[in-house]
Parts: sequence; C-alpha cells; structure tokens
Amino acid sequence: MRFQRCHVRQNLRPGWPGMSTILCIDDEPSILTLHKLLFETHGYRVVTACAGADGIRALESGHVDLVLLDYRMPDMTGAEVAEIIRRVEPDIPIVLESAYPNLPSTETRNVDAYLVKGEPTEILVHTVKGLLARAA
Repeated sequence: MRFQRCHVRQNLRPGWPGMSTILCIDDEPSILTLHKLLFETHGYRVVTACAGADGIRALESGHVDLVLLDYRMPDMTGAEVAEIIRRVEPDIPIVLESAYPNLPSTETRNVDAYLVKGEPTEILVHTVKGLLARAA
C-alpha cells in the first residue's frame, strides 16, 4: 500500500474579525473539498490536512477554533488524533466523522460530537455551529 504525502492547505490571508477557523482532517481529498466548500459558504475559514500527523502540525502552527476529523486514516485513527489534540488544546471542540455507525465509547471519549458519514450536511453544519457557540 502506498501513501502519498500531503500538504496542509490553508488560506494565509487573515480572516474577518470573528471568523472561526475549522481544521478538517481526512485522507479523502473529495471529502476535504466538500467540507471546505460547505463551511466557507457558511462563513468559516477552513484549513485542510489529509493525514492525522499533518493535522496535528497544522493545529500547532496556527489558530484553530474547531477540528473536524475522519475516524479511519492511514497514519492513525481519528481517536488517536483526538487524544493528541486533547493534550495540546484541551478545550478545542472536536467532531469525529466515521462510516462506522457504532464506534465503541473508547474511540469517541475525546470528541465532543460523533457523526456518521453520509448524514445530511445540515446536521454537520448545525453540530459545528452549536459547538462553536458553546466554546465562545
């Protein structure tokens, strides 16, 4: 199995005052593109990373208000990424998405919300808005 190295994509221009930044971590480029378009349409700044380790580096190198991550990735699981994020930024909201509808609680204990991929985007947007409002 070959893994390709990815680069963190971010808009280096500062966002509008009050604009929240979402870090999306997923190994599927199409999902990253979808999330970027979806959340930019709703007025958020979006940073993307296509692997857990790249996402952690992005979190450490810039301001992030919420992390949206996939569960299954080649380099580490979303649960492992969430555990590291909790050590670095204990108060940041984390949303975990997975194709698996019944992850055990040991895999979701470090996240604020767990959603099954394929649910309507309105549910994802509502969840993100709610977590950001609660964190403000």
